[in-house]
Amino acid sequence: MFSLVLIAVLSMIVKDLVSVFSVVAQARGNERLAGALNPFGTVASIMFYSVGTLGLVHGHGIAGYLCLIPVLIVDYVDGRLFTAVSRSIQSDETSESAGVGVILKGFGVVGKDWFQSATGWLRHDR
Repeated sequence: MFSLVLIAVLSMIVKDLVSVFSVVAQARGNERLAGALNPFGTVASIMFYSVGTLGLVHGHGIAGYLCLIPVLIVDYVDGRLFTAVSRSIQSDETSESAGVGVILKGFGVVGKDWFQSATGWLRHDR
């Protein structure tokens, strides 16, 4: 059952990353990035629905449903993270690149901001 949870969580992360970044890339006219992400989203969706969640729900009853809780927690966190990082996506009209490097820098910026917020929050509680 642990392997099904792991498959569901990992495929959820990829599925959400592709979904959020594709929508923003399309809205900003970055056709290269949107096109490059689509195949990954298709495979991740197949793994998530056909293997991960289907295996948990139909193969393990109530325990399988309870094992969806970590998937839902990851769904919330990665949705916030990918939305914050997606602010770095720009149009590909003025660049040779789809903007993957900019997205990686976006992860660094958001990670630093979140870390500073968390450490500031911890310091205020003391």
